[in-house]
Amino acid sequence: MNAIEIKNVSKNFGDFAIQNLNFELPQGSICGLVGENGAGKSTTIRLIMQALRPDSGEISVLGVNNRSQEFQQIKEDIGIVLDEAY
Repeated sequence: MNAIEIKNVSKNFGDFAIQNLNFELPQGSICGLVGENGAGKSTTIRLIMQALRPDSGEISVLGVNNRSQEFQQIKEDIGIVLDEAY
């Protein structure tokens, strides 16, 4: 099972967009998102945690779609610190 699966996720902000993002993180792996300012790292985390809704695509965490009611239980076991409070 993958800890995180992102399939064809897109999010458009007008002058900035994440387009067709695909990503799999196997369970038990450690991963860091590295890139320049504005590359979409924080946006990707916000999409995974439902702080933003993708325009298209699917995201699942531990096999649970992040749009499902069951994902609320998964979120209770995840810790995250961003530069803004949500």
